[in-house]
Amino acid sequence: MKNKLCTLLLCAAMLAVTSCGGKPTFDADKPEESIKLMMESLEPEKQKEFQGAMLIIGLGAAFSGSSAENPLKKIDGKTAEEIINLVKSSFKK
Repeated sequence: MKNKLCTLLLCAAMLAVTSCGGKPTFDADKPEESIKLMMESLEPEKQKEFQGAMLIIGLGAAFSGSSAENPLKKIDGKTAEEIINLVKSSFKK
């Protein structure tokens, strides 16, 4: 019984690890590294969209005048697609 439980827990852990192995996400603590990894995972057209989205986020942070919140924390943990969609949705408002 103990072996079955250990096997079940091991399988569950392996499933959790492999399901997390998806697309790279932005890491606010290592922005350059994470942007490089994200760019490498994208098709050329999506790379352009992602670069544009990051430019808009950077410009918005530069002109916001508020240094209270780090704008990179808003996109921390998001994939390139999520970041692109976040920027697109901010223009629809």
